[in-house]
Amino acid sequence: MTTKPQTYRAILQGSQITWIDIPPDLPPKTEIYVTVTHTTSNKANRGQAMAAALARLAQASPFSNIDPIVWQQETRQDRPLPGRE
Repeated sequence: MTTKPQTYRAILQGSQITWIDIPPDLPPKTEIYVTVTHTTSNKANRGQAMAAALARLAQASPFSNIDPIVWQQETRQDRPLPGRE
């Protein structure tokens, strides 16, 4: 019986697989097929991707149509200050 393929993240160390995500719920000694997708992501690459995403966000100016004073007045909830009631 073949089921729909599912993806699980893991680290291959020699001939051992260490699951990163919750491992699949399988009976012991179940034969599985493993497709290897090598990831080269490191902190520098993720940092560059994050910087690029932030640059695109800044270019889009998503908040340009929001008046900060009106936003603050709508969002702010005043409360009495301790000792100044």
